[in-house]
Amino acid sequence: MLRPAQGWRYGPTFVIVLSSAFNSTLYNGTYNNAEIQHLDSMAHLYGISLNGYGTGSQGFLTHYCQTVVTVSSPTALTIASAASMNMISAIDSQYKTDRFPPLPPLSSVQADFIFVIDQSKDLFASDFAALKTFLTTFVMMWDSQNIGINGSQLAVVSYNSQGILMSSSFSLNSYTNGQDLSNAIGNLPPISSFQTDSDIATAIQYVNSYSLSAAQGRRWWKPAFVTFIGVAQNLTNPLDQSQIDMLNANSQTFGFDYFEYPTTFRYLTQITGNIDLVERISNFDFSKPGVQNYLAFLEYIWRDWANSNSKRR
Repeated sequence: MLRPAQGWRYGPTFVIVLSSAFNSTLYNGTYNNAEIQHLDSMAHLYGISLNGYGTGSQGFLTHYCQTVVTVSSPTALTIASAASMNMISAIDSQYKTDRFPPLPPLSSVQADFIFVIDQSKDLFASDFAALKTFLTTFVMMWDSQNIGINGSQLAVVSYNSQGILMSSSFSLNSYTNGQDLSNAIGNLPPISSFQTDSDIATAIQYVNSYSLSAAQGRRWWKPAFVTFIGVAQNLTNPLDQSQIDMLNANSQTFGFDYFEYPTTFRYLTQITGNIDLVERISNFDFSKPGVQNYLAFLEYIWRDWANSNSKRR
């Protein structure tokens, strides 16, 4: 029955077993039944014993179902009965958990992170050092076993008015463990510029063409976050909306207006498409509301992505 042809929509699914049996033919002595496990991977199982059989520590309903209620006889099962009310409450609670589960810890997030950093004139070496500290701290928040092809990956793309600064950039698949990644971030050199403008349009095109490619480590089965750290007030080249649309179709974008310039805020908002996805910030202290909002954004997207890839939700 749990097939699309039968109307199943891969959404929250609840199977309620009404039983008067003393035992189950599926019981194999260990309750480790492959058919039940398969069903449990697709739906939540609830049991109603219509006569008290199959319950208790050794009851088959107790082992097969996550919640079991009991009535003395089938006629005692009414919508207003305590058993019905308890079952409805349990299903309601589970449904809310499925649809709106608690946010996962950042250490559990598995995604591809690309930080696009504007190294134009207004970004001093001390500012770049602070950004590297932020990125290193960000990496240290992940579980040590949650970095690499089976966990989270991080890339840095630096740019200024001359385009992409390859000596201060690296790809998603460049480093596969936390120590090497942290060292690589720490070794990124600041690139001084005399130009106050910056070519973020080229940076977007580079991310679309290279950073988000499989050859650079992009995994289509994981969410991607592209975070812009903008400094320049003026753009070397105008933004290409088609490139912005492509970027937003393939990743989740967020922007930091590092020096809180009005023009910087405007073009970052054009890139993200949402004023709430740009934070005006003067430093990257993790206690600051702007950074906390960013971390919450990552957790929300990861939760929604994980839920959408679960057949029970």
